[in-house]
Amino acid sequence: MDLMSAAIPYRYSSLSPGDGSIRLLRLMPNRDETTVIECQLFNYTLESGKGTHLYEALSYVWGNPDETVPILIGEHCFK
Repeated sequence: MDLMSAAIPYRYSSLSPGDGSIRLLRLMPNRDETTVIECQLFNYTLESGKGTHLYEALSYVWGNPDETVPILIGEHCFK
């Protein structure tokens, strides 16, 4: 079965305005370097009863942009 055909189409849902939430993408560990990259996408609230959580974002891009591999986020496949 092809990874792209096995995945469920993605439906975007908006974050609630004003609730202080962001989305985080967690890369799941795997010792097999040839396996599909699996991730979890989840909402995270920056505000708590004690104030606001400090948060810094860090993003990396590496490799040739013409040589990509699909990733799974939950049951959704992204190129």
